Amino acid sequence: MSFDIDKLRIGVIGLGYVGLPLAVEFGKQYSTTGFDVNDARIAELRDGIDSTLEVSGGELASVKQLELMRYIEVIEECLGMTAEKNMLPLQPGDVPDTYADASDLANDVGYRPDTSIEVGISNFIDWYLDYYKPDHKLRA
Repeated sequence: MSFDIDKLRIGVIGLGYVGLPLAVEFGKQYSTTGFDVNDARIAELRDGIDSTLEVSGGELASVKQLELMRYIEVIEECLGMTAEKNMLPLQPGDVPDTYADASDLANDVGYRPDTSIEVGISNFIDWYLDYYKPDHKLRA
């Protein structure tokens, strides 16, 4: 099995005394997503604070690629509301890891997506709201 190290994405489950320092170190070089079931913990880390003192504020600030459930956060920002999260263990049919490599397809068709997560999610939400016109208010 081979992979492109420049496209590596790392996920760290649990941002405690082992997970947070690990996520910070990986995040210095690779796109890294940290997951934790404690919303207060995620909020403090987003603010550059680690109350457990596993890493310094400077270390948190130096990490350029650490994402904390970024997809959900962008949706929340776009809608102006906070998602109610119910963290569950893997469910039947969930795929914990994938090693999909679409580079051959990209080479064959000459297309590589370059839209950021923020722009893509915002565009999708705009389209969805315009197309479906939901009865309930989705934007705060």
